[in-house]
Formats: sequence, structure tokens, C-alpha cells
Amino acid sequence: MKQCTVVIDGVFFQFNQTGIARVWRSLLEEWANTEFGDNLLVLDRSNTAPKVSGITYKQIQPYDYRYSALDCTILQGVCDQMGADIFISSYYTTPLSTPTVFMAYDMVPEVMQFDLNELCWQEKHRGILYSSRYLAISENTAKDLTHFFPQISPELVTVAYCGVNASFTPPSTEEVAKFKRQYNFNKPYFLLVGSRLSLKGYKNAILLFKAISQLDNRQEMAIVCIGGEPQLETELANLSQDIEVHLLTLEDAELRLAYGGAIALVYPSKYEGFGLPIVEAMACGCPVITCHNSSIPEVAGKAALYVEENNVEQAIEVLQLIQKPEIRHQLIELGLEQAKQFSWEKMADIIADILQKTAFEYRNKPPSRSTLIWQAFRQEQSYRQQETTLAEKVNQLTQQNQDLLKLIDDLEEKNASLSTTKSAIRQLARTFLNRLGSSRLM
Repeated sequence: MKQCTVVIDGVFFQFNQTGIARVWRSLLEEWANTEFGDNLLVLDRSNTAPKVSGITYKQIQPYDYRYSALDCTILQGVCDQMGADIFISSYYTTPLSTPTVFMAYDMVPEVMQFDLNELCWQEKHRGILYSSRYLAISENTAKDLTHFFPQISPELVTVAYCGVNASFTPPSTEEVAKFKRQYNFNKPYFLLVGSRLSLKGYKNAILLFKAISQLDNRQEMAIVCIGGEPQLETELANLSQDIEVHLLTLEDAELRLAYGGAIALVYPSKYEGFGLPIVEAMACGCPVITCHNSSIPEVAGKAALYVEENNVEQAIEVLQLIQKPEIRHQLIELGLEQAKQFSWEKMADIIADILQKTAFEYRNKPPSRSTLIWQAFRQEQSYRQQETTLAEKVNQLTQQNQDLLKLIDDLEEKNASLSTTKSAIRQLARTFLNRLGSSRLM
């Protein structure tokens, strides 16, 4: 198939370096130095994208949700300049007319009923409505996408599962022992990776804390948290006053050791688009305890122990069960096989195929009516955003003027007070000199 020119907006790297960043970094590494990769252009917002050898980059201004319509115009300008056939964003940005493939990571905001009036989620929905085709990182995410946007035909959605880095392999006993000494891990530990609660608590780490706090041998156990908030959340701290808790930020090399040294990864999320830590843990020979929710059964299969998301008693039983050597060994073997199903190479091939097919499908087609409506909407939105910005600047200037007038009033008041003080000093000086002169005459 003839190659097409693909523009990728690396905007997510501007915001965060979490799971989505891992996805795109892995994809770029797979595409580097390939024929498909030779025709990629990655838009780098403020020098935040990882520099992968063999990939071409273009620096553009940082993204600001307040000026999303203007950003569309900028993106379209780049697409026109590069003769782009297709566009894909790492996080919900869109051009004005270039055909676009939308990458759906999850439908957490919609399922968990976040405030969808937030600018971020508004742009997500606009990106969904504008796009020509869709990629989803799990069957469940694809299903939820078409549920919340029934106008999208399921035939337009392709599933591309995430992969697992080749560096995630079972560590040796010596490697784990050295890692534990380095971080002073003297007790067996359960592992949490990523956000512990997040909005509306959907990450659900509180289930582990509630369960372990009721174990008879809880003081002999520890919890190791990788990533997430730098401080332990109050509700979790209250449940772990007599439990050893470690908070760490690790690179992949040490994360592999953390997986390999754990009793189990506990991943009790109420909703996931995929669940990368599950497959990473399995690849490292770490048993997994999780919940039978959303995409998780697709990723964990029969290689995990499942608990109900709010069932503390069941969680206690599973925490005890996983400490039995025969159960751990069985789960480790099942997990190693399960992890083999996922690779970044497979994902990269699927995405490359969809991008090229969509590009050729829409090549040389005149703008559709919906595209013209989209352009008119973005133009009107740009006017409104500029008006809002102008109003904000006028308010700022007004406030600055008020502050300046107050400063002038304060200075005048101080000046008047100073003048009064000077007059008084002069009067005292005259009085003193007069008295001094009188005393000399005497």
C-alpha cells in the first residue's frame, strides 16, 4: 500500500507522562525507522514529546483549552503545510478539515458521571463528533464509545490492544533482594500502581486498605504505592495507621523489580479503558488481584483473582488466599502466558493500517457538509473565545487601574502626612533656634 503523510499531535506529553504517554512513546518506538514512520510528523508542544530516533518532529505552541478553536486553525495550517493525508491526536485535539482518526482510551468521564461541562471533556466530545474513524484500546471501550455516541457505527471502530514493554520480565531473586534492601522493604508487600483514588474514587484503592487493615497479621505486611499523589490520601492514611506504607516514583527498570518482589499487584479499579499495570505485573511474574469490571477481564483473562469492587470480606479472603505458595505459583504461570497476548508491535500495526486506510478513503474527497459546519462552528467558537479573552484583559486592566488609583491615593495621603510632618519639624527647628539665640544674648 502506498504510504500516506500522517500528522500526530503529541499534546498529551504536555499534560502528563502517565499511561497514555507510555502508549504513544511505545508506538513511536515501534514505527521508528520503518517505511510508515518515515511519513510521520509528530507535533511537539513546548519540547515535551520524547525524542525517538527515526521520527520527525515539529515544535508548536503549547495547548490551551481556552483557545481550542484557534488551535484547530494552527493544526490545520500545519496539516496543509505538510500535505497531511490523515491526523490523529494523542489527546482530543482536532484540525479543521484534514480527516481524523480518534483514539478512545476510555469512557471514564461518561461512565463515572464527571462534570462533562469541563473544557477537556467538551473537546473530547467534539473530537469524537468530528472524526472519521475510531480506535479503541479494548472491546469494552469500543462498546462504551458507541453506547454514549450511538450515531457512530460499530463498523467504524477498531480495537487495538495495548502492549507490554519487553523490559518487563521476571526478575531474579538476587535482583529483588537488592531492590528491597535499597528501599528498606523488610516486610512482604502488596503493590498498588498509579492513582489510588482519582475523581469519585473510581481507582478504588480504599478496598485494599480496608481489607488489609482487618488482617490479623497486618503489622507483618506492607503496602507499596508506585505513582499517584505524592502524599497518602487522608482516608487511606486513617485506615493504615499501624500498617507500613511506602510511596515511590520509579522508572521501568525498578518498577519491574517492584512487581517481581510483591505478594501481588492489587488493582481494584471500578473502570478501566485497558489496565496496563495488570499486564505489566503478569509479564514480571507478579500475581494480580483485581475486579471483574469494564476492560479488565479482557486483559487479565483467567490469570487473576477477582473480587467485587466493594466487598471487603471477599477482599480479605483473597489477600489471605494469595499468600499460599501453590496459588501464587499457579497465577504466576497463568499470568506469564496471558501477558504474551499483548504487544506494542501488534498495536502499532493495527493503528498504522487504520490510518492508511482512512487516509486513502478520504483522499481527494471534497469537504463534506459536516466538515463545512464544523469549520463554521470552530470559527464562531474562535470569535467567542477571543471575546472572552478580550473581556478578561479589560477586567485585568480595570483592576490594574483601580490598584494604580489606590496606590496614587495612598501616596498622596502619605505625601500630605509627610508635608505635615515637615512643617512641624520646621516649626520645632525655628523654636529651638529662637530659644538658642535668646540664651546666648543673656
